[in-house]
Amino acid sequence: MGSVNQLEQVPCSLCGAERAALECLTVAHPPSSGGEWRLVRCEGCGLVYLNPRPTEQAIAEFYPSEYYENSEALMLAATRWRPWPGLRKWVKRRLAEEHYRTLSGRSASERVLRRVLSLWKVRWGALPPRNRPGRMLDIGCGTGYYLELLRDAGWEVVGTEIGDGAIAICRSKGFEVLKGQADQLQLPDQSFDVVHIAQVLEHVHRPRAILETACRVLRPDGLLLLDVPNYEAPLRRLFGPSWFSVEAPRHLYHFSALTLRRLLETSGFAVDRLYTRALSQGAGRHLEVTSQMLRRAMPEGEALSRGVEVTAQLNALAEQMGCGDTLYVEAHPRGAA
Repeated sequence: MGSVNQLEQVPCSLCGAERAALECLTVAHPPSSGGEWRLVRCEGCGLVYLNPRPTEQAIAEFYPSEYYENSEALMLAATRWRPWPGLRKWVKRRLAEEHYRTLSGRSASERVLRRVLSLWKVRWGALPPRNRPGRMLDIGCGTGYYLELLRDAGWEVVGTEIGDGAIAICRSKGFEVLKGQADQLQLPDQSFDVVHIAQVLEHVHRPRAILETACRVLRPDGLLLLDVPNYEAPLRRLFGPSWFSVEAPRHLYHFSALTLRRLLETSGFAVDRLYTRALSQGAGRHLEVTSQMLRRAMPEGEALSRGVEVTAQLNALAEQMGCGDTLYVEAHPRGAA
C-alpha cells in the first residue's frame, strides 16, 4: 500500500454512506507495485470499492508508461494487421458498409465476407447501433483502438485520456485527444451522438461526475456505450481476490448490474440494455490461477494443459449463462424522446 499521506478515506460514491464492511484483502496487481489493499462493501447500497485509496495525484505512479506501451503491443500482436495497412483499412471499411446495411448479401463472395467481418467485430468491438455515422467521444480512449475503428467507419472522433504515453500514441495516429478527466474538460453541451466509456469507470475517482458529463455532452437522441468488469460474475466468486479485474489499486470501484444501473439512473440516464459477456483479456489471469490450483494435484505440464481446458470451459459456460465477467450497457439521456 502507498504512503499514508498519499491515501484517502472516502464514503460511498453511489449513496454517500460512510459505513462499509471489509469485503476482502488483495495484493497489488501487478505484484511489483507492492502492498496490500482493502476492498470494502457499502452497508447502504452494496457498492464495492477500494478504501483507503491513492489520491488522484498519487495514482499516477501505478500507471507507468509501460502500462500503455504494453497494451498497444498486445493489441498489435493480437490483430497482426499492421504490416498491411491498406488491406486492413479496406476490410474495416467493408465492415462499416456491412454494418450500415449497404452490402446486399446476394453473392457468394459477399456471404463469405459477412462471415469474415463477423469475426472482425468480435475482435474489434461493436460499432454503435446507429443507422449512420456521427460524432463520437471516447472517454479514456487509451491508445485509440475504438477511435480507429470508428474513424475508419466514417465517424468524427474525439478522445479524452490522462496518460501521456497513451496520448502520444493516439496523436501519432492523427487523433484529437484532450488531456484530463472528462468532467474537468470544457466539453460543449449536446455535441456528440455517442459517448463510449470502455473499461474506464472502475479506474476513476469520480464515476458519477464522469457519467453526468457524458449525459450533458450527448445530444437528446444520443447513446452511451459503457462496459465495466462484473463484480458479481461467477468467475470472480471462484477466483476471489485473484480475479483479474480486482487489479488493485488501479481499479477503485467494482460494479454489479444493480449498482451500475443505479449509478446510471441517478446520473441522468435511462438504461436501454444491460447484459454480460465473457472478456477474453481475463483468460490469461484465470489460466494462471487455475494452473496454480491444479499443480497441487498433478505435474506442472499437465496442470498447464488442464488449466487451458478448464479456463476455456469456464469462459464458455459463463457466456452461455449470461453471467460473463463484463457488464455492457446501452443508455440514453433520460427525458429524450
